[in-house]
Amino acid sequence: SGSNFAATMSTTMKMNYSAYLFNAGAITIGVMGTGHMLGTLYDCIAEKPVAFAPSKDSTLEILQNETIKFDPSGNFNFWKAWMGFNLSHSLGAMMLSTYSLYLYNKTNLFKEQETKNTMYGITIGFAVSYLAISS
Repeated sequence: SGSNFAATMSTTMKMNYSAYLFNAGAITIGVMGTGHMLGTLYDCIAEKPVAFAPSKDSTLEILQNETIKFDPSGNFNFWKAWMGFNLSHSLGAMMLSTYSLYLYNKTNLFKEQETKNTMYGITIGFAVSYLAISS
């Protein structure tokens, strides 16, 4: 009876520990995505962008003045495209974080170990791909 209690407590502690790590990882991705979005929005409205701007002012000027061929109006330039890419990148990280936290904490979806392992793999793969892209 005493050993069953110890085994049950050990399993429960491991499950709680993995839940805390999963939630911490999802929150970290959400915070990073939010920071990324704030930096991008600042660059969209700033007179002199700093977060995602090239180090040379001349390059920034080229990006802002170079239009994209598929836009016949000439209103869409490479700087706007870069900002759009960064905004969508930010939203993706924020949505993954939100969905992960919701699915893990508010549904019964993660009661099965196989489902948990799949979600762990997706989330870890996403985080590793972000690390690889940022390096």
